[in-house]
Amino acid sequence: MSSNKACGITCAAVEDDTRETFRLLFETERGADITLLVGADDSKERIPAHSWVLSHKNDYFRILLTGPMRNNSTDIFHFPDDNPSHFMNLIRWLYGCGCVAEGTHSALGTLQVAIKYLCPELVQHLVDCLSNRLKPYNVLQILAWADHYSLNTLPSAPSLNSLTNLDCPHRQKLYPALSPLSSPRPIRKSTSAGSGLKWRGQTSSNSRRKSSALNSRVLDPTESCGRLLRKCFDHLDANAVAVLACENLEVVSHSILHTVLARDTLSVPNESYILDAMYRWSNAQCRRCHKPLTLSGRRQVLGSMLTVPRLLTLPPVHLDKMDKLYTREEIEFVSQKVKKETSKLIVPPLFEDVVQHLAQPRCGKVPKGAHGGALAKRRSKKDFVMNVFSIIALAID
Repeated sequence: MSSNKACGITCAAVEDDTRETFRLLFETERGADITLLVGADDSKERIPAHSWVLSHKNDYFRILLTGPMRNNSTDIFHFPDDNPSHFMNLIRWLYGCGCVAEGTHSALGTLQVAIKYLCPELVQHLVDCLSNRLKPYNVLQILAWADHYSLNTLPSAPSLNSLTNLDCPHRQKLYPALSPLSSPRPIRKSTSAGSGLKWRGQTSSNSRRKSSALNSRVLDPTESCGRLLRKCFDHLDANAVAVLACENLEVVSHSILHTVLARDTLSVPNESYILDAMYRWSNAQCRRCHKPLTLSGRRQVLGSMLTVPRLLTLPPVHLDKMDKLYTREEIEFVSQKVKKETSKLIVPPLFEDVVQHLAQPRCGKVPKGAHGGALAKRRSKKDFVMNVFSIIALAID
């Protein structure tokens, strides 16, 4: 028992020394045996690196630098499709120096690189950071990225397939992709690939450790993006009014906005908020597509999104919100249904298959003060200004 404990203490001390050695070698030419050229043309940056450090910390670099098809005649490796600062965050992480990704854009760019080069630990770190930074003004931007990488769209790292003779099923294990709502599934690296990943000059003890590592359970990095996606939706549902009022809403894709506005759990006081968001987005999309800012132009870019609002739950006072998005026939139909008029109704072609959906209210819980909060704030500001003028007038008299 005591010998096992002593061995554990010794191994921990050796591991601490190794990590400290890695940190000291970061961004130094001392002992650097490879050069990484990251970026394209004028933005290209040179990063000195140590092949044994990168191979020890990352599967992709292990295959790239020690795989059976490595070109031993060169020590320069090109990564022209990557952003130098985002790629540098990956290298910094592999050397044990943490990750510097303070802004949302930097964190998302580094997340892309971490997924691309098979670094699930960095992916998890960035997902945790982004989850803690969710705000109404950035949740749509993060949502779009999380949705992209939690689906079957894991980016492939350059030249990996050409550098390994692994068969197709094993490559699929190296590049797994899961549904964002599926339960976490670990992937297991087969021992048959051990020869392709084995370090040259390894001792028997190193081989045993390597074999153990290859058999360890490695989580698919896209699972973390799936969890981030669900956190984005939770934040969006709870802060729907603030999110729909943000400027970033005007630049999201049609599919993302459609998904957001169609959610049953969206916490909005009424559908006028949805109509306002659609109007703003359609105007911005018309400008981007060089279409006229007319009813016809807006309807063309909105497409299937026109049936998303629960129009038959719209309060009568907000029926005028429909004027810039719907035809007179459609407005008249909704108006008669909302006001419960008894005259014979003709269902417009747009609404023929969705009448039941249009009458289905959302189930999101609306926060207290969401109704007319902005209006109350404007009124209080106006009252304050009027009071100041009254005081000044009294002082002059």
